[in-house]
Amino acid sequence: MHGPLACASAEIPFLVLRQNDGSSAMVDALIAELRVRKLNVFSAGDPTGVLPWIGNDDPICDAITMLLPAYATIEQAARARGFDPDNPPNLSKITETI
Repeated sequence: MHGPLACASAEIPFLVLRQNDGSSAMVDALIAELRVRKLNVFSAGDPTGVLPWIGNDDPICDAITMLLPAYATIEQAARARGFDPDNPPNLSKITETI
């Protein structure tokens, strides 16, 4: 949590995807802690989730099926804020090898 909390602010949203498995209690506690800190949390799969949830069919497959709509939502939010995901600042999408 060092990295995410170091860059956390009310302007930077957190996307939390919670599965109904052995990690759910820990993720619920994390969501509660982020909200206590007044951070902008968007979550799916938890009792207080604000994003659509596909259901609890299979903990192994649920995470995979959640990724496609999550990536689409992230791209849409980035573009709405004026960011181009294909040209991120300070990064190159081309890896040079020697």
